[in-house]
Amino acid sequence: MAFKRIPSPVAHVFLDFDYTLVPEESTIQILQYALEHHPGASHIKTLIKKMGPKTSADQIEGSEIWTLVKAATYLRWKHVQRYVEKIKLEIHPFVPALFEQLHAKSIQTYILSAAFKEWIQPIALQWGVEGQYVMANRFVWFGNRSLAYRPSTLLMKGKSNYLKTWLPQSQIQGPVIMVGDSTSDYKVYQKGLAQAFISADYYTPKPLDSSIMPSETIKRVERPEDLLEQIMMALEAI
Repeated sequence: MAFKRIPSPVAHVFLDFDYTLVPEESTIQILQYALEHHPGASHIKTLIKKMGPKTSADQIEGSEIWTLVKAATYLRWKHVQRYVEKIKLEIHPFVPALFEQLHAKSIQTYILSAAFKEWIQPIALQWGVEGQYVMANRFVWFGNRSLAYRPSTLLMKGKSNYLKTWLPQSQIQGPVIMVGDSTSDYKVYQKGLAQAFISADYYTPKPLDSSIMPSETIKRVERPEDLLEQIMMALEAI
């Protein structure tokens, strides 16, 4: 697939990664890889598994953040490579087709994720999404070893606060649509940073509660292959 910037996009679509483009919580999975051969880290591994559903919902508590920080020190580049090769086999055919069709319609696509650019970017490149359009967290590396999480607005304050600064600086023109499965994705719309929100309900084990999303602008997608149609319908309604 050719990697190119959309010269004059008619709209901008931001897509979450975990449970939207891939069928799992990628950070939890990759940290499990990093911990699996360390018997002394079994307690951390158990805690990581339990907090999985919280990571995409902005519900991580202070003590749990420390657990994630500790787990990150076990991460090696080989674990990233292992995960990339594994998840490539599990990605639904709708994903590359979605990006190709959106680009063909002059719609600029972005990946906005609380996961990490180290494994999102090599996958996104296959979908025609260049690195500058992948907005995700990063690790600090010493050779092939991760030392810590790299501090950032996205990591510390979430997606909506990140876009609150990024959107005015980018000076993009045209409507913005947010697609995702979690409350952190919904907040982008709730805080007026996107004109529409599409709830990706097809992978997440716990779809968003309808009571927190009263607007008619919000659409739900129960099958991944229906996402393109919902995006186009949302654009027509804006």
